[in-house]
Amino acid sequence: MVAAILPRTLAYKDQAIHNYDCLLTIDKSIYIDWVIIMSFYTALHYVSAHAIQNGVNLQPQRSDRYSPHRKRSRYVRKYINSKFTDYERLFQECNSARYDPMYFSRFKGNVNDLISIANDFKTII
Repeated sequence: MVAAILPRTLAYKDQAIHNYDCLLTIDKSIYIDWVIIMSFYTALHYVSAHAIQNGVNLQPQRSDRYSPHRKRSRYVRKYINSKFTDYERLFQECNSARYDPMYFSRFKGNVNDLISIANDFKTII
């Protein structure tokens, strides 16, 4: 079983690193939405790696009552509670950046804080 888990864990970890490296290369003053989105997905992939490493399947199932994001959020709350507030903040900021066209005129945060939060998720692996 460990042999099957390791490649998937590494794939999610590699994707998290890839997302993080990419977000560091883009102009934060122009592409703030992508910085926020990639920050969230960096954390998401670290959480997915953590779940696989611990034998928990977060992949969508027909019988699921929750969306994949809610399922992952519930996992963070239960198993990585110290990161729950950060995960939810990244999730909310990501949703706003993706779907609210007026978001940037109201955004008062510091994208460097979000980048730092995303990078801190690497400590869970």
